[in-house]
Amino acid sequence: MKRAEIVRKSDEYGRGCDRECSRKYRRKYDRKYDREEAVSTVVAVMLILAILATCISVYTSTYVPGLKQQAEIMHSQSVEQAFLRFASGVDNIYGQKKSAKFSEPVVLGGGDVLLSSVKSGGMIEITDFRAGELLITGDGSPVDTVAINSTCVKYTPYFSSWENQGYLYRKGTVWVTKNNETKTAPASLSLNSVNDGYENEKNTIRKYFEGMADTWRTYPAPDLGTANAEITIVTMNAVKPDTISGSGSAVLVSSAVEDSKEYILEKPGEVILKNTDGYGKSMPFSGNTTLTLKILKIEVYTS
Repeated sequence: MKRAEIVRKSDEYGRGCDRECSRKYRRKYDRKYDREEAVSTVVAVMLILAILATCISVYTSTYVPGLKQQAEIMHSQSVEQAFLRFASGVDNIYGQKKSAKFSEPVVLGGGDVLLSSVKSGGMIEITDFRAGELLITGDGSPVDTVAINSTCVKYTPYFSSWENQGYLYRKGTVWVTKNNETKTAPASLSLNSVNDGYENEKNTIRKYFEGMADTWRTYPAPDLGTANAEITIVTMNAVKPDTISGSGSAVLVSSAVEDSKEYILEKPGEVILKNTDGYGKSMPFSGNTTLTLKILKIEVYTS
């Protein structure tokens, strides 16, 4: 055999051997490569998760407490504004002395932030108290006594990550309370001290009673020898539901409805309007007077 033919045959055998070896060992090489690639992917994912867990841990331990306190402060400010608007609505009803209804939303809990959705809670309680009375007399003897009430609305927070700062509406004044009313301060910026707050309560109730006294009217009746008289009083009362608690939203409602009573007074007498803070006014009437007592009832409740 010639040398060139021998070389050609050797090349063919070599290439055939290479192809045969490639077919024989390809799967083994591919499996090894696939395992190495899978291991590197798992390691990369574990590193990413470790970095993410570290970032979350730093965020929750360093930033979350401060963010929750900031969220609680913002929530407390929103409750304060809601109480101030409620006080303004009640003051408007006393001024207009007409049927009206005001609804003020109040968020009971706050403090939820990213990765910490736990919220604080709060409770609203409504109670009423005696603010004064209207006394009708005839010939020196009492005919009827009508109670004039006012309402106290109290918000108390709980499970707060900030200070336990609550709010209290009483006698037209909004107070900031702490530690269940052991410390109080007026919420309005125009009141600089606790004494200013107490004085504002007294002046507000006096203004309300003076407004009622200003509605006193007497005028002759069509029949000779008789007369008519009328007066309008405003009273606030807590009605059910008067308590609500939780971490969601509530609505503080003040609804004024009109009512009236009529008295036939044969003997001369007087109508005495007075409050518990020392204000009093007497309004006399003659005999044979028909007295119409208009009562505006402000019902305060939650929903």
